[in-house]
Formats: sequence, C-alpha cells, structure tokens
Amino acid sequence: MLSQSLARSERFFRLAALIGLLLGCLAISLAMGRFARRQQDMMALLKVLGAGRFTLWYLMSGLLLAVALAGGGLGVLAGVVLQWGFILLLGDLLPEALPAPGLWPFLLGGLLALLATLLLSLWPFLQLLKVPPLRVLRRGLTAGLPDWVGLPLLLLGTLLLCWLVTGDGPLTLALLAGLALVGLMLTLLVRLLLWLLPSGRPGSGLALAVRQLRRQGWRSAWQAQLLALPLMLLGLLLGVRQALLSDLWSQWPAQAPNRFVLNIAPQDRLPLTELLTRQGMAAPSFYPVLRGRLTAINDEAVTQQEGEEGREGIHRELTVTWLAQLPAHNRLLAGAWWQAGLGQQVSVEAEVATRLGIQLGDWLSFDLAGQAVRARVSSLRQVNWQDLHPNFFMIFSPDLFTEQPASAMASLRLPANSPLERQLVRQFPALTLINVDELMAKLQAMSQRIGKALGLMAALITLAGLLVLLVQVQAELVRRQASLILMRTLGASAGQLKGALRWELLTLGALAGLAAAMGAEAALRLSHHLWSPLPWAGAPWLWVGLPVIGALLVWLCTAVMVARQLRQALGARLRAF
Repeated sequence: MLSQSLARSERFFRLAALIGLLLGCLAISLAMGRFARRQQDMMALLKVLGAGRFTLWYLMSGLLLAVALAGGGLGVLAGVVLQWGFILLLGDLLPEALPAPGLWPFLLGGLLALLATLLLSLWPFLQLLKVPPLRVLRRGLTAGLPDWVGLPLLLLGTLLLCWLVTGDGPLTLALLAGLALVGLMLTLLVRLLLWLLPSGRPGSGLALAVRQLRRQGWRSAWQAQLLALPLMLLGLLLGVRQALLSDLWSQWPAQAPNRFVLNIAPQDRLPLTELLTRQGMAAPSFYPVLRGRLTAINDEAVTQQEGEEGREGIHRELTVTWLAQLPAHNRLLAGAWWQAGLGQQVSVEAEVATRLGIQLGDWLSFDLAGQAVRARVSSLRQVNWQDLHPNFFMIFSPDLFTEQPASAMASLRLPANSPLERQLVRQFPALTLINVDELMAKLQAMSQRIGKALGLMAALITLAGLLVLLVQVQAELVRRQASLILMRTLGASAGQLKGALRWELLTLGALAGLAAAMGAEAALRLSHHLWSPLPWAGAPWLWVGLPVIGALLVWLCTAVMVARQLRQALGARLRAF
C-alpha cells in the first residue's frame, strides 16, 4: 500500500514537471511572438539603412543567446532555492548528509533553456527577418508567413523538450496529443458558452463586453482556451494531489489488525490461543512460514538480481507458507485449491504470476531454507494487500512440509495501551511484536510532508500558468489599442471604456475557468485509476473555484495595464498610430 502511494506520488511529480515545462513553452512562444511583432518596424528600418542578411542574423542570434543565458541562469538559481525548500519540507525523511549536487542538473537546466529559446522562437524570428523594407512607409505590410505554417516546428520543438525531461517518447507524444485534443475541445466549449451568455442591459459595460466577445468570435474562443488550459492543468494537479493524500488513509480498514506476531514456536500456539481467548479475543489464524527464493520456472533458471540476463525472477527472498484451506481474505481467480489426488502444488498471487509469465500447470522450483522444493501451479489468487492480514505470493500444499519444523506468524488487533501486549512479551519472550500503529503514525507524518511538497509543486505550476496569463492578456491589450482610441474618439468616456474592458476580461476569465472545470473534471474521472483505486467521488470545488480564480486572476493581472492605457492622453495615442 505504501509503495503504491509512493509510486503514485512519483507519477505526480513527473506529471507536474511535464505540465510546468509545457506551460513554460507556451509562455515563451507567446512572448516571442509578441516581441517579434513589436520589432517589425525596427527590422524594416534596419533593412532600409542597409543592414544585410548576415548582420540581421548576427543581431538576432546574439539576442536569442543573451535571453537563453539570462533565463537559464535565473532558472538554475531558482532551482537551487527550490531544492532547499523541498529539503526543508521533507525534513528528517531525507538522510542527514545529502550529497552535493553535481554539474549535470545545472547543465541540463542551461541546455533546456537554450533549446527552448531557440526552438520556440525560431519561427517568429524567421517572420521578423522576412519583414519587407517598405513597411517603413506602409505599416500594414508583413512578412507574409502565416503563424500556422510554423505550428509543426513548434510541436516538434515542444516534443523534443518534453522527451529530454521524461526520457519517454510515447508518454510525451500521448500527452501532447491529449493536450491538443483538450485545447480543441476547450475552444469549442468556450465558443458555445459565449452564445449562451446573457446579453446584459443595453448600454451597460457587460452588454458592451459580451457584444465585443461575440464579435471577435473564434478569436475570443482561442484566447479563452489559452487561459483555460493553465487553469485546467492546475485543477488537474490539485485533484490528483487530493486523491494521493486521501488514498492511503481512506483505504485503511476500520478494524484492521494493528499487531503482527512473529516467531511463534509450535509449542506456543495453544497457550497463546488460550491466553487470547481468556481476554475475550477471537482465536488467531497461524501461518507457518519459511524464507526462500524462486530459482526456476519450468526448469528454466530465473534471475536473482536486477540487470541479470535471463528470465525475470522476483529478485528477493520470499516468505512462504503452506495451508490446507484458502485464506478467507484471498479470492481464487483460476484453477482449483489443491486438486484431489495430486501433491506438490503451489498457489501463486495473480499479479506476480502475470509479471513473471507463470500459468496454470507450470512447475516452479524453490530454495527454501536450504531445501530444494518443486511444485506445480494449481491456482492463481487475488490478494488484498491493504487489509493487513498475513499475505503471501506463494502458498504451498501441506504435503510438501509434513516434517518441516517452522515458526508461525499471526495478526492481532489490540486496544490502545493494552496491558495484554506486555503480558504477551513476558509470557512468550521469544515472540516478536510489530506495532503497526506506530508505523502508521510515522507514515502519516511522512504523507503530510509529502503533501506539502506536492503543494509546493502545484504552486510552481500556478506561477507558470500566471506567466502565460500575463503574456497573453498583455498582448491582447496592446492589440486593442487602436479600437480603444477609436471608441474614445467617437465619444466614449474613460469610465465606459474601463467598465466595458473590465467586464470583458472578467467574463473571459470566468468562461475560461468554467471550461477548465469541465475539462479537469473529465480528465480526473478518466485518469483517476492511475492515482487511487477508490471510486471517483467528483470534485464540486472545481466548478466554483476555477471560474472565480480565472476571473480574479485576469482582472488582477491586467488592472494596472488597463488603468495605464486609459490614462494616456488621446493626442499622444493618435500620434503613436
């Protein structure tokens, strides 16, 4: 159970790293595109003044290299600070003396910054270099290279960056394909929500905002989709984090055993049963145990350590038992429990049988406490490892160990601070008691610290999404300057423009949040089995939280820019255009 939760946590960190990288790529692409558009006049002027192709390439290459080095340096510095933050959050879960970080993380960070800058800015800069010199006279002239032509290059660059981070090409390709599909669905969804919006009171700021959003049509839907994607990824991460933190404790049985009793000698079984019965407890089930290794499957030797060549083995010692009856907490999936008239049989746990390619009728060879044992697979079992009863990968038929002396183990549930535990130790000094409650208390403290680390990772993803939001909204406000000047020239007051723009941004953010909630809910429902075996219970907080977060973030991030634009004098703005 713990190993599964830790494996899911590792999967969460990988997902968060991929999402952070994708959001960073999106922010770089938007920023570089906006920068290239703003520099078109300068590029045309340089061409008029006689700058050659080599000079322009040299200028752009130097600029890109400077940006990559500055971004990579800041990123490495932020990574060192965040590493110490994670160390402080995890505390004593980590070794006291951690090794010093090598050069590879710093080199990888710098390489990723350089590749991201080059790959994601190549097409915008190609468009910039193709700007005709006549633009100094006719500002409407552009390079004539549409943005969609560079889309394959953008996708290939993003795929390469994600593959460098994960080392898993199919996973990266599947994630990018899924995000592309999600982006298309979000665009269509926002387009539909725009037409379902109420029009508002005629002449009000809300009515002007809705009319403007509907007039822009697909452009408004695309802008809202770019806002919705970071919000959806944030909702997905928060939902996964909640599932991971609740998984371990929600599966804990209410009356699960809290003590394991080991090293029970054969002569101690009856006195131990009598003692527990006198205390009003049910008689425990005893499981004789031996330690050993799986050595061969159908006389084919299996590997004993990771990395060895040959048929895969279990790579560690096993604790095995032999029982006449199927344990009540196990379920038979295939075969029969000890076929009549046959001896030397073994029942195998279904998951390990699948991993090792074991089938009914196969012969397994073992080395058990120095004794060679060979048995035929008669059944496959499903084991619930979360119930804290003694469970085993291999259970043998009793005929194999009729004369084998062995200690036994059992599980008990004792009340807190029960004197029975001390009495057991005094009366049976050879017993070993494992206190599961103490172990679970440590695990709970560990899960809380891991939860803080997961929260820090979600905060970093939120920051990445905020950067995307700032870049996109700033670009949109710059694009709207001409229309704002025209409306002001035709008599619209600063208050009307500010109200219309405020409602437009709030509406756009709320629609993006609503679409993100729908997408996150669907993604969590489809991928819930990756994070928790529990049934999906829904996330109603997404439907309220994400629209509110979207609206507030859009407005808070743009309030200063909107006020600054509206305060500029009309004459100065007319001269600028």
